[in-house]
Amino acid sequence: MARCKFLVVLSFAFFVAVTSVAQATAIDPEQAAKQAYARGAELFKNRHFTEAAAAFEEGNQLKPHPAFSYNLALTYRALGQPAKAIEYYESYLRDSPQATDRASVEAAIAEERLKLPTARAAKSDSGAEGTPFYKKWWFWTASGAAVVALGVGLGVGLSRPTTASYREVTWQ
Repeated sequence: MARCKFLVVLSFAFFVAVTSVAQATAIDPEQAAKQAYARGAELFKNRHFTEAAAAFEEGNQLKPHPAFSYNLALTYRALGQPAKAIEYYESYLRDSPQATDRASVEAAIAEERLKLPTARAAKSDSGAEGTPFYKKWWFWTASGAAVVALGVGLGVGLSRPTTASYREVTWQ
């Protein structure tokens, strides 16, 4: 009987220890989101924008908050990705309709929208209007063909033996 009581007390103590360890290791999502935010802010401050974006994304998945959207917009703006910056700016405005910085955020969205056509034009290599002729493929193809033709012409023209006889002229 004493042995049975000992086993019950021991198993209860073991259960309490295991549950307290499990609770200690289980991280509150809000706390983890705050840690991710702090890590992202530090990385952004140190100009590690790619890592900052990953930290802000992680925190936003754990506990969505308008601050994550705003900071993600700033981060993608710094990375030169206007489409993603616009997406997160709009998410920020949607999630915080009473934002006091609405005017500056809308101005930032307008600036990023101006960058969109430039980014698309840079990716396209089809020779858009306004591209200088020396940057187009046909100019360099024609130039190369002209150089080859000139070289062949000079080579053929200068390698023919002359039919005129050689006559020495001397000074008298």
